[in-house]
Amino acid sequence: MRRTSTSHRSLRRIALFAGVPLNAFLVIVLGGSFALVARMYWFLPTTIIMWWIAKWATKRDPHWMNLLETYIYEGNVYDSLPRAKIWIKRVKGWGKGIPW
Repeated sequence: MRRTSTSHRSLRRIALFAGVPLNAFLVIVLGGSFALVARMYWFLPTTIIMWWIAKWATKRDPHWMNLLETYIYEGNVYDSLPRAKIWIKRVKGWGKGIPW
């Protein structure tokens, strides 16, 4: 049986600018522009290296920037340190008697 999809592959393709996703392209261009305005000429080779890395990552996984943005903006990420809005709500004595 042949697999079918409701959407065509070309409709899920990300628009690329200079071979990288739009947000990565904007970060690189704004970083390079800031380097020129601030006369930090040593940073310009860094922008080229950033572009190479972004292009390599895009060839490996075109959705890497979306994954990075999702991780950055996600509010309910589990981490070992509780956030203030969580531990302020905890009742007194919470976690007492845990064997560690």
